[in-house]
Amino acid sequence: MKVKIRFGVRSEDGRTSNVWICWTQLEKSDAYLTSDALGKMLKLSDHPTGRTHIAYHYDKRDDLFTAETLPKERFILKREDAKRVDEVCSLVACLFFPAGTIGDVPRDAPVDTIWLPEAPEGHATEVGIFRFTRESLPNDWPGKRDGANLVARLPLGGVGQLCIVWRFSTFQMPPTPKNTGTRSLFKGRTEEELLGANRAVIFGTTDTGAFSLIETKVSVKRNDVVGGEVATREAHE
Repeated sequence: MKVKIRFGVRSEDGRTSNVWICWTQLEKSDAYLTSDALGKMLKLSDHPTGRTHIAYHYDKRDDLFTAETLPKERFILKREDAKRVDEVCSLVACLFFPAGTIGDVPRDAPVDTIWLPEAPEGHATEVGIFRFTRESLPNDWPGKRDGANLVARLPLGGVGQLCIVWRFSTFQMPPTPKNTGTRSLFKGRTEEELLGANRAVIFGTTDTGAFSLIETKVSVKRNDVVGGEVATREAHE
């Protein structure tokens, strides 16, 4: 059985981020995160064993890659931390929507989408996803005393739940790492589609080891196309 929510960030004038989907699979106590754009290609998965990863969909491998562009493995980021199994509460991931990077136009979205406000300048709307191994108090959640707001709680099957919260946090865009890989397009995509990209998601890790995802606005120019992996992700947002 699947339990899910949709959420995103919307400015006062109606401009929006991508719509993000978070869901739990009760039979396995697994949790997942993706967006309406990324969902056709990859997702974040968190398992009760302490394993978390961001990876391409295994069953869509042949739709995404040719024999020449098939990566050695489907995992973009992996985390193995068996100690999390015994922790009452652990941070799975943080998702950031920096101020001023929301989309330029409103987008159609399902009516049940939970819209969070855009952050003020110099900040980001930060969404934290926490795994609890036991039920938490109904009127308490991580960061509440510091101003965090509850988005939703999702059951994990048996005892435990996923808790999703948001807040405004001070934010500075991290420097783009030097790319040393070889850029390639997804199967069926063209360079012209790459030049038309307007959204990107940057993946990384926090100081605690939890994953970080930053959704931001991008503009790809012809002389940027030789850049590599980051440009490839931009094209497929």
